[in-house]
Amino acid sequence: MEQGSATTGIVISAIVALAVGGTAGYAIGMNMEANGSTSNTDTSQQQAATATKAADLRVGLNNLLREHVSVSLDVTRDIVDDSPDLAASKAAQAANAGDIAAAVGSIYGEEAQAQITELFVDHIEQSNAYAAAVEAGDEAAQEAALVELREYLTDIAAFFSGAIEGLPQDTVYALLEEHETLLNDSVTAYAAGDFARSYELEREALTQVSSIGDALAKGIVNTKPDMF
Repeated sequence: MEQGSATTGIVISAIVALAVGGTAGYAIGMNMEANGSTSNTDTSQQQAATATKAADLRVGLNNLLREHVSVSLDVTRDIVDDSPDLAASKAAQAANAGDIAAAVGSIYGEEAQAQITELFVDHIEQSNAYAAAVEAGDEAAQEAALVELREYLTDIAAFFSGAIEGLPQDTVYALLEEHETLLNDSVTAYAAGDFARSYELEREALTQVSSIGDALAKGIVNTKPDMF
C-alpha cells in the first residue's frame, strides 16, 4: 500500500502543478497493462511525458481513478476475508479519496474540494458496507447499501455536471453507475469463491474507469481553457 500512496502523491502533485502552470512531465506507476497484473501493489514507476497540460490532466485523472478501483477492491476483499490487512487497505483507500478531492480542489477551489471529499467518503463507506453485507449474506443490508450508493451517484453526477458546463448529468450518472456495478459484482464473485470472475471484473473496471477520467478531463479543458 505504501508504494501506491507514493505514486498517487506524484500524480496529484502533477495535477496541482497544472492548475498553477506546472510542467508536462511526471512519474506514474501503472504498469498493469504491460505485465497483465491488476493489483495496485504490483507497480513500478514509469516516466510519462505528454505534449500538453490537457494531456497531462487526462493521464493524471485516469491514474487516480484506476488507483481508486484497485484500492477499493483491496478493501472489499479484505472485508470478505476478514483480513488483518483491512486497516492498511482502508488507509490507502482514504488517501486515494483525499488525492482525488485535492485534484478537484486544485481546479475548482476549496469549497469544491470539501464537497467532493464528503461525497467520496460516503461513497467508500457505502461500498464497504455493501461488501460487509455480501460477506454476511445479508440481502436487506445489501439493498440498503445500494440505495445509499444510488443516492451518492445522483449527487456526484450533479456535482460534476454543475461544475463542468456542457457535461450532461445523465451521462456522468451512467458512467458512474457502470463503475459501481463492476466493483459490486467483483466483490460478489469474490465472496462466492469465483476468483477468476472477480479479477476479470476488476480488469473491466480498470478499463471502464478511464471513460470517466476522459469525460471529466475533456470537460475541464473545454471549460477552463485559460488553465490548459
